[in-house]
Amino acid sequence: MEVTAREFSRRSSQILAAVARGETLTVTKNGVASLAWYPSTTAFPRTPRTSWAKSICPTSASLI
Repeated sequence: MEVTAREFSRRSSQILAAVARGETLTVTKNGVASLAWYPSTTAFPRTPRTSWAKSICPTSASLI
């Protein structure tokens, strides 16, 4: 699928859903491809935000 940057900003959730279903995305600006997005072949586990914060900075968990 090829979309303009303007179209992507207007329909981003629909377009990202298409990528999640397996479509490849190219975003163009002024007719020039500026982004190519391919579906992921790896499933990334969802982690709680506090776990992510602890991995970045052990003391940041107290801030959340």
